[in-house]
Amino acid sequence: MERSCSPSLAPNRTSNGGAAITSTPGMATRGSRKLWMMAGFGLFALYFVALIAFPTLAVAYWAQIPRAAAIGIVSVVGMIYLQSLMPARVGLAAALFSNAVGVGAILSGALTGPWASAFGYASVFGLCVALTIAGAILILMRNSR
Repeated sequence: MERSCSPSLAPNRTSNGGAAITSTPGMATRGSRKLWMMAGFGLFALYFVALIAFPTLAVAYWAQIPRAAAIGIVSVVGMIYLQSLMPARVGLAAALFSNAVGVGAILSGALTGPWASAFGYASVFGLCVALTIAGAILILMRNSR
């Protein structure tokens, strides 16, 4: 029995919550997701390395450009990637992704102060580079689906 829905609420088997990503050529294919994630992680690493190597306000200002691109890439492609791992539960995947971002923000806020007190504030950026590389390695190690 068919349910009657407005067109915007009609079920669509091809939609996985990633309309924005699928409208961008090259970002929607399974093989290219890892490449886009690596690009996002690379831009994050560039941002943190720039802050370590050139600790000036001007560099912090201009480094926001690769950081903004990294946030856009990792947040959109990361959501699509997680949803592709749970194709029957895309809503759950979106909730897990969103909650993980929130938990990460809380933990990073709580741990930055003690880390900076123990090792110096500049070392926080070094830790961020290391965590970025670790994230990239984990994505690369994941078998393609």
